[in-house]
Amino acid sequence: MVKRLGLAVLLLVLGLAPAVQAAPINFSLSFDTGTGITGTGMLTADLIAVDTYGVSAGTLTVTGGAAAGNYSLYLNPSPWNVSTSPADVFVFNNVVYDPANPHFDTNGLMFLEIAGTHEYNIWANSPSNYSAWSWAPGEGYVGNDGFDVTITTVPDPGSSLLLMGMGLAGLLWQRKSTK
Repeated sequence: MVKRLGLAVLLLVLGLAPAVQAAPINFSLSFDTGTGITGTGMLTADLIAVDTYGVSAGTLTVTGGAAAGNYSLYLNPSPWNVSTSPADVFVFNNVVYDPANPHFDTNGLMFLEIAGTHEYNIWANSPSNYSAWSWAPGEGYVGNDGFDVTITTVPDPGSSLLLMGMGLAGLLWQRKSTK
């Protein structure tokens, strides 16, 4: 009986492991250009290759400068390939490399202002050397180069709860089997 229960728990864990790994990953994003412009945001991405994530959703809040505002990720019409922004002024691919530095390639992430006309592109030039530029009709290009971007994985509470539940089930099973 104990061997069957142990085998059932093992099969359950092995069966759930791929589902847990396939879940989207959340990242927090932050930068400070050193010129009074900062940005913070959240990204949701799927693993598309080793340490490579395709970003499918995200938000960005930019404070300071002409492009200050709230932005939403512009979905790539050709996922993970190079595309052009709606105004055809930036190239992007919405791919994050983690834990690598740089976290983006020279195409980077594309955001559109939620209540306005700005496009906002963040890309990497080299490790710890990023650019963030905006464009809007009548304003043209405004941007900053040469600052660092921080990307941090946000723990998924579902995975933690699953592991905690399996741990509790194991403790209960061990306690019951020793009686």
